Amino acid sequence: MSIGSFPNFTDGDVEILLSRHDKFVLHSHVLAKHSKWFESSLAERWKNRIPIDSSVPSTGSNAPVGRQTSDTSRLIRSYELRFDKGSDVGMLAATDDDKNARFVIGGPHWLSNLPTEHDNKILLCFNAHEEMLKAMYHVPFKVHTASGHLTQGFLEEVEPKTRALREVGIAYSCEEIVDSHIQQAFTTLYREAILADCTHEPAAMLEVAKRYKTDWIFKEAGAHLIGSSTAVWLNAEGHLHRLRYADLFFAKRADFMAQLDRTVLNLFIMRIDDNVDGRTTFLKLAVAYFRHWLAARIFEDDSTLLANYGEVFHKIAEGRYYDEEFEGNVNRYVRDMFDDGPKLSPDSRERVELEEQVSVVFDQAKHIVEEIVRIKTSAEVPDDVESGLPQALTFVEIEDADIPW
Repeated sequence: MSIGSFPNFTDGDVEILLSRHDKFVLHSHVLAKHSKWFESSLAERWKNRIPIDSSVPSTGSNAPVGRQTSDTSRLIRSYELRFDKGSDVGMLAATDDDKNARFVIGGPHWLSNLPTEHDNKILLCFNAHEEMLKAMYHVPFKVHTASGHLTQGFLEEVEPKTRALREVGIAYSCEEIVDSHIQQAFTTLYREAILADCTHEPAAMLEVAKRYKTDWIFKEAGAHLIGSSTAVWLNAEGHLHRLRYADLFFAKRADFMAQLDRTVLNLFIMRIDDNVDGRTTFLKLAVAYFRHWLAARIFEDDSTLLANYGEVFHKIAEGRYYDEEFEGNVNRYVRDMFDDGPKLSPDSRERVELEEQVSVVFDQAKHIVEEIVRIKTSAEVPDDVESGLPQALTFVEIEDADIPW
């Protein structure tokens, strides 16, 4: 049995028609091994190898077209995916079961260029059934897109399909193989997309982690949520209560804020001794400028963490505070805040001296922020693409003992 023959095996003994144009010829022992639903449905025929009557057509006018089973004597059962009228939830039914005449879709290509929400849900169900059968044969999970790669992220393009697949797995009592199929896709094919969404949508990804009981997603999303801006955190509080994770995350957030506040305080009160004559004024200006620069980029109203606050600490740690706007910012600060400060002209000795002192202050600050800029997550996908630096700090992590399942 070659897996490369999927979905039509010459030695297959079960025919599954997901649409009038999508036929699978698979093995009863594989289906029964992974699914209690198939095991029960196939039990008598599988045991006695009773062939189906190939002369019996499928349900009514919706009988599949273009059947090309080469050896119908080998088949012991045939199924088709049926939908009740008006329903977008389909289930496989034996083709010799006419208790409920339900329609069979024409296939994915049957959808119009502008499919309705109902059409999309039917297609989601169709794809989930196909993925379930792939899982039983260890055919890798893959979301097919027009561009060949994800353009809208994991939450938009992949998660709805894995959720539908899991629901189908539950319906056919094959959760174990389906869950393994999904987890493999998470850790290989979609890992980078998942890590990116953990940085951008941590609260939503916590729900994903809970749904699939995936430890590493819980840790990633959790660390990013704990270190998120005030706006993101406040929006997530209700979500945490609903997921019953409030106690864990509120305690972690308190630890995070306490350490962050201590670090910020140390930055504001740091002192630099310089006994060189003539530099005292410039050093004081440099320290004052640093405090002004820091406060304006971290907090709003002295308590609200801004959206890109984490980038500030990483800039300090990596010495990336100096850019094309730096000189102008220093001069503007001196002019606006210190009427009696030195007048700095372009290329003047005074301006060079002040910039040197600012550099000294930032270099000392680098050592103060070392602990909080340590990234304890796997994500290397920056929130701020332009600067290449993450917006949130993740120095407080989720431990193995914190996993709730």
